[in-house]
Amino acid sequence: MENIIRFLSGEVPGGFFLYFCIIFILSFFFWYIVRHSPVVNKRKFSIFMFTALGFVTLTFTILRIARPPQPDVIYVGILPLENENTPADSSLRNMIDKYSGTGWALAEASSRYSELSSPQHINFLRPEWLVSSHDNDSLGKVSVFDDAHLLDWATLIKLKFLAAGTFKVTGNILQLNILLYEIATRKSIRQIPISIPLTSEKEWAERLSSASIELSKILYQYVDEQFDESKIDQKIFLTPGLLNYSRGKYLLANKLIDSSLYAFQLALKNDSAGSLNWYGMGVAHGELMLRTKDNKTHQFHQYRTEYYLKKAGQIDETFQPSISALAKYYMFFKPEPRYLDAEIALIGANELYNRDYNVYYVLSYMQKLRWESFGLSSKEEVLQKAIRLNPGGFDSYINLGKSYIELSKPHDSRAKLAMDNYSVAHQLRPIDFEAITGMVLACDYVGMYDRALKLLEFAEKIHPEKADVYYNLGIINYHIGVSFKPKRKKNEERAQYLIAEAYFKKAVQMKPNHGYAYMYLAKIYAEFKNDHDAIEALRMVMKILDRDDKYREEARRKLNEFFPDVEG
Repeated sequence: MENIIRFLSGEVPGGFFLYFCIIFILSFFFWYIVRHSPVVNKRKFSIFMFTALGFVTLTFTILRIARPPQPDVIYVGILPLENENTPADSSLRNMIDKYSGTGWALAEASSRYSELSSPQHINFLRPEWLVSSHDNDSLGKVSVFDDAHLLDWATLIKLKFLAAGTFKVTGNILQLNILLYEIATRKSIRQIPISIPLTSEKEWAERLSSASIELSKILYQYVDEQFDESKIDQKIFLTPGLLNYSRGKYLLANKLIDSSLYAFQLALKNDSAGSLNWYGMGVAHGELMLRTKDNKTHQFHQYRTEYYLKKAGQIDETFQPSISALAKYYMFFKPEPRYLDAEIALIGANELYNRDYNVYYVLSYMQKLRWESFGLSSKEEVLQKAIRLNPGGFDSYINLGKSYIELSKPHDSRAKLAMDNYSVAHQLRPIDFEAITGMVLACDYVGMYDRALKLLEFAEKIHPEKADVYYNLGIINYHIGVSFKPKRKKNEERAQYLIAEAYFKKAVQMKPNHGYAYMYLAKIYAEFKNDHDAIEALRMVMKILDRDDKYREEARRKLNEFFPDVEG
């Protein structure tokens, strides 16, 4: 119903056209009847037709007033500036390392200042969202030194404008070179050079904050909006710890988490009253928590994640990223996720800034009851909202693809939707194994076996150590065999099954507890009337898989159905 109202009100394309079509059809029907029918009471019929036309017009007018069309969403990105100095600059190495977070500081401050003043139809994507879209994927990573790839990536994530550039330490001067790109024209439309003297950390922070405000004002000029400087609070970025904080964010983005934690500790030591520094400590501990498998270490980082992020929120109640991050990490707490605390944090974060995609991404892991408190009724709607807020959200595309696959049947529309989402994820991170296998699964569902095999050939080169590469090769070849028409089944199907069998055997050789590979081996052996091997494979499935796994139940049924003399 919501989509119908949006359509009829003209909020999405097609509403106006439908309205005029209805008016034209009714008018033509009225004219034809009055002109050609000798039995119709023209007076009564005229009253009826004018009433119908008035009702349609009134309905459309009410919908337009209640739901006026919204302007198109404009996405603006500010990438961290890249360090132009090379490792060969040995005389400047300490200075380069000290100011390595300059690009992050400028991008984060500009993004924060811009989003606080922005109307609802303009989304300033935070630098961590932009960087995590490719997550240092060797083929997906973007750089200002590769314009073509940078602009392709910006087009993919629907940016209208992108600020990027470089910085360089020359003597006691920090030179910033910011380029502003208009993505539709694929051109750099403005160059903004800035020089900052490196006399003191305090002056560096002040000059960088001023440069961030200047960049925000320029971006607002291009999106035809007025930048409201009264809405921003520079105090948070004027902390004496900004230099170390920004270096910590730079190290964190490059997966150097232990080093980033040390940088955040220095920032906190410089300024224990700055919420930014407590936030950095909380995020670093949160990332270490996600990566540790040891329960004791997990508890250690879990406690500190909550402590530091709560402290950041207490110091500055308006700093939304700390509350959003806390909600995210609550979902990974042990012995079980703290759903209620996460929901409270999400509500608080959304009230402060309702265009944080993390709110909806975290919400997608919760139950339906919690979706409804945000006015959404399905997991797919939640993830679609996350993607509308951040079209570069790799994990959102992956999870939405998974969700559509779970709901779909081979060759239906949902399988196509799954492929669309996996395709974007794969373009963002071409060598990511989850994106590749997601694409393979979607291709399997829509019957695009050749494309699936090409993807798996690529995956085999990039990830030869993963058993699931060979398991998926087995699946595709098995389904190719099943898809053969009856006239071709005898020889071609058998040959295809033999190829699939070899891949499944390689999968269990690399991963002996791969229960699903054993399940398909059992199916192939049953096709070949090889009862002994089929029984052994099914027994392995029963032994490996959990009791509530649907494939274990299928294995039990097959043992009872095809081999009633064998106990499961």
